[in-house]
Amino acid sequence: MPLESGEAPKPNFLNSNQQTLYEDLKYSKQDVEKIEDWVKRHVETTWHSLGTCSMAPKEGNSIVKHGVLDERLNVHGVKGLKVADLSICPDNVGKCLMRANLPSSGY
Repeated sequence: MPLESGEAPKPNFLNSNQQTLYEDLKYSKQDVEKIEDWVKRHVETTWHSLGTCSMAPKEGNSIVKHGVLDERLNVHGVKGLKVADLSICPDNVGKCLMRANLPSSGY
C-alpha cells in the first residue's frame, strides 16, 4: 500500500515494525567543512596502488620518470630484495583486459 509523503507506515499484522520519518538535515557551511576534514583524516582507499614500484630502467623511460625494479623484479640499488605484485606495472592497462589477451579482430 503506498504511503503518503511524510507519513510513517501504520502497523498491521504483516508489518509490526514502525518507522519514523524525519525531515532532511540542514547542513551549514561549517558542518560541511567539519565533515570534509573528518573524511580526509579517516577515509582511505582500499585499492592497491598500481605502478608505485614500476619495472623500468632506474633512469626511467617514455612511460615513467624513474624505475624501481629491473626485469627480474630486483629493486634497483638494493641487494636481495624483490617485489612481486601489481605495484610493478609501469602503467595502467587502458583497454578491456579480456580483449587485451585476444588477437586483434578489428575493434
